[in-house]
Amino acid sequence: MGETEKIKFTPIFKKYQIHCHQIIPIDKDEWMLQTDKGTKMMRVFDDLEKIMWSHQWREQMTRQGFRTLERFIRTKDGEPYAQLHGKKIVVTDGLEGESFQIKDEQTCFFLGEITARIHLAMELVKRFQYTNQPFLARNHFYENWRKQTCGWEPLLDRVDTAVEYMKKGDSSWNGIHPFHPNQIIKMGDYWYLKTGLKEIWEWAPAGLSRLLTFLRDLNLENFDPVTSFLKGYGSIRSLSSKEIYSLIGYLIFPTELMNWEIKGGFHEKKWFPEQLVHQQKKREELAKKVFAVWEEGM
Repeated sequence: MGETEKIKFTPIFKKYQIHCHQIIPIDKDEWMLQTDKGTKMMRVFDDLEKIMWSHQWREQMTRQGFRTLERFIRTKDGEPYAQLHGKKIVVTDGLEGESFQIKDEQTCFFLGEITARIHLAMELVKRFQYTNQPFLARNHFYENWRKQTCGWEPLLDRVDTAVEYMKKGDSSWNGIHPFHPNQIIKMGDYWYLKTGLKEIWEWAPAGLSRLLTFLRDLNLENFDPVTSFLKGYGSIRSLSSKEIYSLIGYLIFPTELMNWEIKGGFHEKKWFPEQLVHQQKKREELAKKVFAVWEEGM
């Protein structure tokens, strides 16, 4: 670490009562620190609300008994962040370990448990209501494609069905993004949740839909990862009827429509009606499985 960097961050190191030997840039406004108290991660934030929300949901998980996760280290004054020249700076422990591998029912069950614990924490740490993306895509899609006939009607019908489910659902059910199995690592005998410092608030069905699709696509032969995950989730937190409607609606909604709206057109992505309909059948099959497991009591 150069002398300039030492001078720049010395006030921060004093607030955290650490001696830094080396600072390694990781990303914009993010560094790895080698200190006398082990490896730390440091990040600059502009948004105090984001810091406090991120800190609070982590602390809420620890109050629920899940203590093996990245938490904000408090300064000597007891604050979860420090300030330097108007910037807010957060420091966490640098967690490194064995990557989480989905290899059996137990690991899928555990993944479901962690996801449910995150959602439990979110219930008690509200920030804002996430915008229901599919409704926005539906309106835009109708405006541009309703008069077209070449193979699009099945997708339009599925949009209608998905939206009907979502109307019965819970638009305030929230989670964090990103969340993926690769954010779980093993240190010693314990699995740690390594969320990173870039998580954002999102509508929970969107995150669950991605996880369930990921698990389905593993194509494991000796067990069903989707069912194991849902049972693990249900062992910690029950899904209400409104929540299951939201999830089913998001699963069957043609999410490619949202990609199209962002990217500029299906044909730019080489998406064609036949491919989209085939993809949608897979999503509907997954939705039926999820609903069946929920009906059985997860």
